Amino acid sequence: MVDYAVPALIVGAVAVTTWSARKPRWPISGAFKITSEFGWRTNPVTGDYTLHRGVDIAPRPRGESAFVLSPFHGEVSEFGEDEFNGQYVKVINGHDRVLAVLTHLESHAQSLAVGRKVSKGEVLGVVGSTGRSTGVHLHVGFYSNQDELLEPTKYISTGDPRSARREAEAKEARR
Repeated sequence: MVDYAVPALIVGAVAVTTWSARKPRWPISGAFKITSEFGWRTNPVTGDYTLHRGVDIAPRPRGESAFVLSPFHGEVSEFGEDEFNGQYVKVINGHDRVLAVLTHLESHAQSLAVGRKVSKGEVLGVVGSTGRSTGVHLHVGFYSNQDELLEPTKYISTGDPRSARREAEAKEARR
């Protein structure tokens, strides 16, 4: 697993970074660790061998609370709570129509509303362990054209949905 430190400073409800406007960012404040990669795995809740359609990231040090941040400039397309995802939020990128799906939040920001424009780094909620979860973390998934899986680490590192889609397809095929 990999530890990361995101260069961000929380100012009001927006995290300020020096990254380019179009390139996505990791949607968590502060340092974190990838605890489960994108790809085939034994599901820790069900025990089934399934495709993990995103990455799980957890705040570091362990037990530290963290904010869920918008990975890009976009619009809130949906938010709510269900049995599987717990509290979740979906944000669509206005530039390349990539959908970010962020799940297992402890709570949503009070300002969330469907159709609301959000800035990259804006606080959407707090990392939690709601829904089918084995501990405090944020599940991060990206989709192009609303349904084509993107490999999250590739998408965030390159900002290119096409290469992230090719990487996702390759990992899906490695069953």
